[in-house]
Amino acid sequence: MRIIASPAVITLFTAISSSLPAYAADVTLYINGDIVASSCTIENNGIYNIDLGHNIPSRRLSAANSYSAWKEFYVTLSHCPVGTSRVTAHFTGPVDGADPDLYANVSSPDSSRNVAIELQRITGSVNAGSGKSIAVDVDNNRQAIFDMRARIFSVAGGATAGNISAMVVMNFTYN
Repeated sequence: MRIIASPAVITLFTAISSSLPAYAADVTLYINGDIVASSCTIENNGIYNIDLGHNIPSRRLSAANSYSAWKEFYVTLSHCPVGTSRVTAHFTGPVDGADPDLYANVSSPDSSRNVAIELQRITGSVNAGSGKSIAVDVDNNRQAIFDMRARIFSVAGGATAGNISAMVVMNFTYN
């Protein structure tokens, strides 16, 4: 016996199935986002080499809590977009074992011993050690200028001759 499907039967089945109500679960969509301030342009392509001096006599850093002269410098962010009114710098880098507010001297096997790098605002009011932050306002020229200074610091004294080098990363957030 051979069964032949009639077009009328197929049409009837389609009509019945499409007239039945379809049930589905409700879906809730949570849509969110975050609009952030655009970034400023960091001068010097974001690379600043701060020379703390050469031929510094080790006897100048022989006593505990002795230090070299300050070297002032400016980290300038320019072309800050309209709407950006404040820039915050977050400082990170290897810390000195004797004082966590200082950066470790990490140059090489021929590096000076018993010395670290101190970094702060030129005013001296804010230390810029690893984990610290400094905020500055964007001025009318659309610039944020971080007035900074650095020096060699010996917590324990007894500095030895050798190279001095530290790397500090400044990450910026914009408001």
